[in-house]
Amino acid sequence: MTASMEEAMRQLREGGIGCNVEHKSTDYSNHTGQDRPSNRNGNRSRYRNQNGGRNGNRGNNRNTNNRGGKQIAHKFSNEAATAPYNFVSLPVHAMHSGLEEFVGNLSDSKQKDIEQGYKKYINSHETISGYIELELETLTPVFIRNEGGDPFKLGNVPVLPGSSLRGMIKNIFKMITMSTMRSGEDYIDRHVFFRRLMASKDTDYLWAHDLHDLYIGRMQSDEGSKVRPGFLIKVRDNYFIVPSKAHKETIYQYEQRKGCYGTVTKTKDSDVKWHGSSAYILTGKLGLGKKLYKTLEEYEAYKAGCRERGERPNPGKQLVRYIRLEETQWNERYPVDITEYMMDNNRGGVNLVDKKYMRKVSDLKVQVNIPKDITSLAPCYYVPGEGGITLFGHGQCFRIPYKHSIGEIVKKHLREDVVDYSDAVFGMSPYFASRVYFEDGKPHNSVKLMPEFQAHPLLQPNPTSFQLYLKNSVGQRLANWDSDNAEIRGYKLYWHQANGKGNYKASKEELSEDNKKSDDKKLCLPMKPVPANTKFTSRIRFKNLLPEELGALVMTLDMDNTEKNIAFKLGQGKSMGLGSIKLNKHDLFVETDESYTRFLDGTNMANACQKVDSSEYRAKFKEAVPKALKNDWKRIMDELTVMLDYDNTKLPEWHEKTAPMRGEYENKNGKLQFTIHKGFADRRALPTATQVIARARE
Repeated sequence: MTASMEEAMRQLREGGIGCNVEHKSTDYSNHTGQDRPSNRNGNRSRYRNQNGGRNGNRGNNRNTNNRGGKQIAHKFSNEAATAPYNFVSLPVHAMHSGLEEFVGNLSDSKQKDIEQGYKKYINSHETISGYIELELETLTPVFIRNEGGDPFKLGNVPVLPGSSLRGMIKNIFKMITMSTMRSGEDYIDRHVFFRRLMASKDTDYLWAHDLHDLYIGRMQSDEGSKVRPGFLIKVRDNYFIVPSKAHKETIYQYEQRKGCYGTVTKTKDSDVKWHGSSAYILTGKLGLGKKLYKTLEEYEAYKAGCRERGERPNPGKQLVRYIRLEETQWNERYPVDITEYMMDNNRGGVNLVDKKYMRKVSDLKVQVNIPKDITSLAPCYYVPGEGGITLFGHGQCFRIPYKHSIGEIVKKHLREDVVDYSDAVFGMSPYFASRVYFEDGKPHNSVKLMPEFQAHPLLQPNPTSFQLYLKNSVGQRLANWDSDNAEIRGYKLYWHQANGKGNYKASKEELSEDNKKSDDKKLCLPMKPVPANTKFTSRIRFKNLLPEELGALVMTLDMDNTEKNIAFKLGQGKSMGLGSIKLNKHDLFVETDESYTRFLDGTNMANACQKVDSSEYRAKFKEAVPKALKNDWKRIMDELTVMLDYDNTKLPEWHEKTAPMRGEYENKNGKLQFTIHKGFADRRALPTATQVIARARE
């Protein structure tokens, strides 16, 4: 599969390959697992296995499935995906903090009562205050962006911002303390969008058929397509869809009649073209080498001839559709919530609410009686629904949301409104503040930054790639977001790459493509990282921590004094091998009874805190882990240690085993084209972190 990089990236986005885990606002119906898609003839899913397993559901995974009397030989890829990241599993149950019994259920308690309960919690326990002295060393280049290609600085001195250190430590702290997974902090609850119109019975893996059936089941009824034409209209701050009628003609007729040859056949992207009061909906370029039929009758005759010969018609794109303002039912308005539609940042082509397509009525200059309260509109297609419309988009085969949101895949008991250790220590706005404070990391010596370079495009996480973000096994049936057994993998962390092994500089082909873009759309951004082997000092100050809370905090810094070479990830470019940083020293100082009785220590100011051994506090935290959760806690600690071990970089072919599945450029007949990585096209499943290590050791 070859294309320009721009076209390839569009295919990756629309195909769900590669969003931030993201705000549920649209009220989609609950998915029970009983509303499996029907085909055009009213039959249930065509891809059952012989033991009754349904698409995406539990059931025996056969080598072949039966479709229309023919065997589908392709199952699921037996090759594993590679990725620069992996996941630490979520706990079976969240561990509650002792603070919870003082503040009660947050959703049922008043803010004043919670604040008073918090104070009572602190005053009724022996607490510790002090600081942890940190010495950090960059094992690879580290880059935390300030402006342009410069790193974050105080004055002219590069520093590690305290806010970045806080985020790094808090993320690990949540895993160690088996905290809840909160919407808005750990993920943004939204619905993931997808589209799968076609699936070949001979060449596609079964995941393509699963998605195809799921898609067709939402877009078609037993009687045929449920998709209807209309206009998305804006009335003040609200959006509605109003029904209309659709017409079609051949692309040949359209281009001849409008005198605009190439508008459809040479366009790269979907578009909307207005001609008078008619909005023409263009859905991308025509397939190369396809014959254009002049009339609808000629086109229909071609398809009829194929059917008579037992052939499958393959004419490419032949039709263009348009919707007329005169035939629109302006007063039949269906409310639409566009919040999640706007959050689908993987959509390529037409975004209906963009001002480029949402045309102002005053700009149309047509003699059509459009109600005066409508300020702007765009042609669209939609599927009618009770209480409003949730399925709508550009063209007849638009992207639709899965019924399950991301948050619904996270187990309910991990989303409950409870107080966990992370809440208690790092604060919970607006109820109580953090009891830990992070100072900026300041360099030991002057820092000579690396020469500026332009980096590989920093792509965002993409949960449309369910084979990577949901629990799936290599070679087995893939769960997607609407599967009954769908389960989120957990907390995402990036693998370390040995210094100098990271591939972070943009290729000349990427730079060539990027130079064609406007400044606001460039992806190969400049960087001047802090180099490897740069040392910084910082402090974590803490106030009124309980012994077990302090124990959890110090364990976060070294995974309980394990012999592993623990390092963390910080800043941008983690997927490219940047950002590995080690804590060489983390000395604990606490206030004692004598801390404030001495003003001077000889001729110097006395230190209010004394250095102590942290083992007592570590033991207190281990004792606080409920007996029923200890095995689960050990599993999480083992997985986390595996992900943070910098010595993984010494394993044979480590870089190849954890490389991103980038495509590559090839010279095809004198033209540079970008080929998408086959691992994405096959939707190879991602092994677990421990499986990645085992594969690297083979």
